[in-house]
Amino acid sequence: MFLNIMNGIPMQTALFDIADKYKVQVDLVESDYKKFYEAIMLIDKGSSTKLSNTHNRDEQVILRNRVSRNILSAVLELTNGCSFDCLHCYLDKNNTNFQDYERVIWVLDELNKCGCYSILLTGGEPLIHPDFVKIYKYASEVGFKVSVYTNGYFLSNEIVDVFKKYPPSMLAITLYGFDKDSYKAFTKVSDSFDKVSINLQRYGGMGIPIKT
Repeated sequence: MFLNIMNGIPMQTALFDIADKYKVQVDLVESDYKKFYEAIMLIDKGSSTKLSNTHNRDEQVILRNRVSRNILSAVLELTNGCSFDCLHCYLDKNNTNFQDYERVIWVLDELNKCGCYSILLTGGEPLIHPDFVKIYKYASEVGFKVSVYTNGYFLSNEIVDVFKKYPPSMLAITLYGFDKDSYKAFTKVSDSFDKVSINLQRYGGMGIPIKT
């Protein structure tokens, strides 16, 4: 209904079309549309008024972006490099590249202008990017909800500190085995199981949502 009107279809025509399609009274369609429109106006004005008792701030932003056709989320691949050499991986281990820091910041700024709500930092292994901490911090301070896909192998004190200060929306850690031998056989890194196990405990103690 709302998008039809935005696209130039007369309001009365849109009302009757929807009423006919769903076999309901035109007055009911018009009432629902007015409530929806008023809710959108409240969001655009930055009102703290909730759409309903079940709608939180996140839902309001998502609804606003869908209506305005903004970019809701984006995935940024920071590098094709990785600390593992997994059997299934298609990445070229002999040609590791990192996205330029200034270029990434420019992309984040452009996404912010487009109303982007959340971003996912991935790779390769994003934590090995030499500017990961700066990129993550910048994205968080801009206001994005930031998620990270990682194998959990690299977790420096600096990364721990920035995650504590700016908790990620989600931390997804891929697991490649159930013991030292299975992990080593799959990742081709001898201490991968031990390091990932230790880091999982560190992550867990930070109260950050973890998906494995």
